[in-house]
Amino acid sequence: MGKINSKTAALEGMRDLLSGASPLRIFGAGLYNTWILSVFYNDYLYMAATDLRGTMYLSLFISLAALLLTLLLAPRLMPRPDKMVLSKKVIFASGITMALSTVALCCCDVTTTLGLVLVVAGGVVSGVSSGLLFLGWGRLFSDVGTHRAMFELAASWAFAGLLGLVLIFTTSIVSAIVVVLAGLASAFMLRAAALQRPTRPKPVRDHSLLPRTKRMFARGLVACAAMGLVQGFTDVISGFRYFDVPVLHPVFLMVGCAVISVVLALVALLAKHDFVCLAYRIVAMLLVLGSLLMCAAQFPHTVSSAFIFGSYQGFFILLCAVCIDVSNYFDVRATRAFGMAVGALYLGEFIGDCIGFGTTAVVAASDLSLSLVGISLTVLVVVAVLFLFKEKDLVET
Repeated sequence: MGKINSKTAALEGMRDLLSGASPLRIFGAGLYNTWILSVFYNDYLYMAATDLRGTMYLSLFISLAALLLTLLLAPRLMPRPDKMVLSKKVIFASGITMALSTVALCCCDVTTTLGLVLVVAGGVVSGVSSGLLFLGWGRLFSDVGTHRAMFELAASWAFAGLLGLVLIFTTSIVSAIVVVLAGLASAFMLRAAALQRPTRPKPVRDHSLLPRTKRMFARGLVACAAMGLVQGFTDVISGFRYFDVPVLHPVFLMVGCAVISVVLALVALLAKHDFVCLAYRIVAMLLVLGSLLMCAAQFPHTVSSAFIFGSYQGFFILLCAVCIDVSNYFDVRATRAFGMAVGALYLGEFIGDCIGFGTTAVVAASDLSLSLVGISLTVLVVVAVLFLFKEKDLVET
């Protein structure tokens, strides 16, 4: 009888989660994620460039720096940031400038002076505008609750991975038009969702933190930077021009993102209580596997990067869920929680990019160098999981 009641409760919880899910939030955030995947991890926007990979990675580097600064500074410099990021002016300005910067990136080429100016300008504008739009989505999801938000975020990344996969096999002009409109459409959908958002949960504690809690958060931020470093370094190693980058390399990234996002959505749907911890174990295991595959696979910079990229997006989803918990439980502004945590993640990715650009030629010189890189990344992930951002910390949060 107890088992029957347990199964009935589980089914009711699944039905409640599915019935309460908002297609507007899922597809709106999914279009934003599609823009991220297309601008930073696909090359169909840069077909006008003579040096396609160089142009794309310079754009990524500049935009990532601008995005990082926006996440860290905007919550501190804006008056009432939680309200401002959901205001009509900020949302629409972000969407419009994202679209314009995407058009600029479609016309850029680092081998010409005008093209280089467009890369720099487009990268800065896209980083700032996408950062503000992300903070808006983070603020919106903080009203939804951790469980539903994790399910919807995972579903939105799965949608983005599948749409990104379709765009790879679509005519470049059509794909570019879709990406230009994706950021703008995401802004309109954010505004529509903001007008019908639920009441934010009442905080359990005030914003004052115990020293032990502060140390736990500090360790978590260092772990976020470590995870970002693994992704940034791997991305440059696997996708930059020092290697013979396979034509279908972006396909592996989109498939990895879509598959792991679907797995996390199912975890959120099927596991009622320990969904965050279970998802964290899966993400950590796949990050370790991806790092080890760099040593063993025939095409390590393609296969391993699919595991690492998908797991990185899974970690990003979990990090957003933790930010929502921290914001609601400790009465911390959602924009500040998302800005600090995701800012730490992107800071690590920025550092990983810098290290990757500086060492790619050395790594590409021999299989032994690549094996040492794989072992080093594995150790870094294990240390982050076991000693910095521990499962015990997730439970306490």
